Amino acid sequence: MPQNKALWPVLGEDTPGTDSAPERQSQPTASTTERFPKTLHGYVLHALENSSRLRGSFAAYQAALKKRPQVTALADPRLTYGYFLRSVETRVGAQQHRLGLSQTLPWFGTLALRGDEADFEARAAFYRFLSLKNELVFDVAKTYAELVYLHATVRIAEDTLQLVQSWEKVLQVRFRSGIGTHSDLVRVQTELGQLEDRLVEFREVIQPTQVAFNTLLNRPATAAIHIPPSLLLDPALDAETRAARQLTEEIVLKGNPELARFEALIQARRVGVELAGKTVYPDFTLGLDYLATDKRPGPIDSGKDALMPILSMTLPIHRQKQRAIVEEAVWQQYSLEAQRRDSAAVLASDFARARFALRDAERKIALFTHTLLPKAEESIEASFTAYESGEAGFLEVLDSGRRLLDFELSLSRARTDRAIAMANLFMLSGGYSDFLSGGERGR
Repeated sequence: MPQNKALWPVLGEDTPGTDSAPERQSQPTASTTERFPKTLHGYVLHALENSSRLRGSFAAYQAALKKRPQVTALADPRLTYGYFLRSVETRVGAQQHRLGLSQTLPWFGTLALRGDEADFEARAAFYRFLSLKNELVFDVAKTYAELVYLHATVRIAEDTLQLVQSWEKVLQVRFRSGIGTHSDLVRVQTELGQLEDRLVEFREVIQPTQVAFNTLLNRPATAAIHIPPSLLLDPALDAETRAARQLTEEIVLKGNPELARFEALIQARRVGVELAGKTVYPDFTLGLDYLATDKRPGPIDSGKDALMPILSMTLPIHRQKQRAIVEEAVWQQYSLEAQRRDSAAVLASDFARARFALRDAERKIALFTHTLLPKAEESIEASFTAYESGEAGFLEVLDSGRRLLDFELSLSRARTDRAIAMANLFMLSGGYSDFLSGGERGR
C-alpha cells in the first residue's frame, strides 16, 4: 500500500516507504514518550499513544488486513464416508463402504477479485485510522492553544487590574487632599469591581478547558498542564505560518486521508461490481469416490475396488437474483462516488475558510501590534498626564484603559486564532504542525 509522509502526523515517527505495507506498523505504546510532557509535541505524542478511539481504529484496520487470506482461499475440501446398511451385491463382490473426497472451485478469477476487494477495504480502514489521527492532533493543538489564550487573558487582566489599582491610590490621595472628586474615585472603584469580575470569569473558564484537554490525552482530569507563555508569539510561529501559506487546494485534496479513504472504498466497490458479475457463472466441484469391494469366489476380477471421478456444477438459473446482486454493487459504487464528491466540496470549503481565518488573524496581529496597541499605550499616558494637569477628566483615562485591555485581549485572541487556523490547514492537508516543531522554545 503506498504511503505518504504527509499522512503520518507525528513528528519523528518512522514512515514506511512505498514498498512497505501498513501491517508492518506496530501499535503505539506509552513507553515511547516522556512520562510528564511539557511541550505541545509531547502532549500530542501522549494523546496519540493513549487514545482509546485511535486504538479502536487501529484494531479495525488490523482486523481488515486479516480478511484477504480468508476470501482468497478455496473452500475446505469435503471428505465423505458412506456405509451401506445393506451391502450392494455386484458381480465382482459386495460393496459395503464408500469414501469420497471433493473440492469446490469458484469461477475463474473470482478469488483474485475477492482479494483485491479485501485489499481496498483494508486500505480504506488504514486511511480512516490516519484521518482520526489527524483529527486528534488538531483537537489537542486547538485545545492547547485555547489554554494558552486563557492564561494570557488572566495575565493581561491582572496587569490591567494592577494599573487601575495604582490609579485608585492616586485618586484616594487626591481626594483626601481635596484635589480629586468623589465621582472619579467611585468610577475607578467601579472599574476595579468589573475587572475583578472579568478576572474571576477568565480563571473559571480555564478549569473545564483543562479537563477537556486531559480527556483528549486520556489522563486524569486534574493532571497538571505546562503552559509556555511564549508559545503563540510571532517568532515561534514564523516557520509554521510560512508552511501553512504555501498550502493550496490541490495539495489539500491530494493529501487528505478522508478523501483517500473514499477513493479506496470506491475501488473496492468497482471490484465488487466485477465480482458480482461472476455470480452468473457456475461453480464447479471436483471429486473422487472410492468404493471398497469384498472378494467373492469365482470371477477373475473379484474384490477389485472401484474409483469414480465426479464433476458437478451449480446452475445459476435465478437471473433475477444475479441481476439484483450486480445492481446493488453498482448503486453502492454510485453512492460512494457521490459521497466522495460531497466530501471534496466540503473539504475545499473548509480549506478556504481556514485560509481566510489565517490571513485575517495575521492582519489583526499586524494591526494591533504595530498600530493600535502602541497608540493605546500612548493614549493612556497622555490622558493620565492631562488628568493630573486638570486638562481632562478621569473618564478619559478609564476609556483609554478599557481600550488597552480590549486591544491586548484581541491581539491574544488573534494569535490563538492564527495557531488554530494553521493546525486546521495542516489537518485538512493530511499533515501536522505542533506550532513548535523545534521543541523547546516555548518553555
